[in-house]
Amino acid sequence: MPRTIEEIRSGINRKFRVRELDSSGSQISCYEVWCTLKTLKENGFTYVFLFDKDGNLNETVYRYINYRMQSGSANYRKQLGSTLKQLYEFSACIQKDIKDFTYQDFVYYQQFLRGYSNSNSANGIYMYEVKSNSAIKMNLLHVRHFLACQHYPNVEYVGRLYDEQNGTSGSANLDCPMFISYAEMLAIHDYLNHDHSINALTRAEYRALYDLEYFSGLRNGEAFGLTLQDVVMTYNSDGEPVYKAIIRNRVSDSPRQCAKRLMKVTNPRAYHSREYRSKKHSGYQEVLLREDVYREIMDYFDMCMGKFHRLGLKPAAADNVKDDGEENYYIFNNAHKNTPLDYKTFREYTRKMFKALGIPVDTGSREHNLLHRFRHGFCMYLLFVKKMPAEQVIIFSRHASVESLLPYMNPTEEMLEELYRAVWEGDAQNES
Repeated sequence: MPRTIEEIRSGINRKFRVRELDSSGSQISCYEVWCTLKTLKENGFTYVFLFDKDGNLNETVYRYINYRMQSGSANYRKQLGSTLKQLYEFSACIQKDIKDFTYQDFVYYQQFLRGYSNSNSANGIYMYEVKSNSAIKMNLLHVRHFLACQHYPNVEYVGRLYDEQNGTSGSANLDCPMFISYAEMLAIHDYLNHDHSINALTRAEYRALYDLEYFSGLRNGEAFGLTLQDVVMTYNSDGEPVYKAIIRNRVSDSPRQCAKRLMKVTNPRAYHSREYRSKKHSGYQEVLLREDVYREIMDYFDMCMGKFHRLGLKPAAADNVKDDGEENYYIFNNAHKNTPLDYKTFREYTRKMFKALGIPVDTGSREHNLLHRFRHGFCMYLLFVKKMPAEQVIIFSRHASVESLLPYMNPTEEMLEELYRAVWEGDAQNES
């Protein structure tokens, strides 16, 4: 049935006036729709609530945001609440249960988000603002994850919409950023926690790898080449623990385990050289780790050692560069044999996960390389969330120069808008 959806604002509040029309364009009925989002902080945790216009609590949303996604920050869960508020308002506008949405309903929802309808559509949408592609992309990412968690079969329609929009659909094409956002990282964590197609050991291994690349900026080869000797806990002058990953090359490394711009070694005698033992001469690099990531790595490796012990095996052997007689092993191993983790298997799992979460994937080119996007996300987080100057970012990201950091600077429209607002607010304060 044709209809018009008109946004009505009163102060900071808004609602939608829906007019249903007959084939001649005459009004059949008119009704108003709105949902209310509220928060409550209790014992240090911010709860998010969604109510319909009659004051009924949406229990599905409540459980999803406050329990399924409880590891997210308060601001992130509020963002989820805003997304699902829009979804349920649209559901009320078309008077259809979300689990019954067809593909065309999701197309209509995207038009609703964007703020205008296609010229070919009989349905009119009248909004005060037109949303950016990046804002719509993030909304659909959250919606897809929500639908997947509810086990709604029509979640595939959101994926299909992504596939079509990431093709050659002109202005309707959604942005395909070359980095993983923080919101996407939380969705990745949740996906891993609930993916029973892999066992607990593999889940722990993959999470540790993703977190190393996203939260510490390790390259793929650097992470794959880490050994038990390279993940360390030391203490600073105040007696506080400091967690580090030491990145270096070994003769025992495969090509997939090489560390970029560090000394290449072809003979174990090089381990005793001054160059190899010096950061100044590119023998090694040190990267700080978050405590939780350090614990993830150690917990995974303990699980790995336990499994190999039961099988009468040991993890993949790695050269001991300290020459202290201790056995050394690569951290990340294949699940059923004592060899380093297979890169292709990890990459293909990542591709499958991205598709399930609605994260655009590359199509054979390296322009938006799947795994390197985590390191890009690390750089973008420092640049546009922490607002760190590029001259400082290259210290953490270990780039040779600011110029080599430039390919990583791919902000979305929302990031740029936030930066502009910060500049304008600063100018206003300076003028007052």
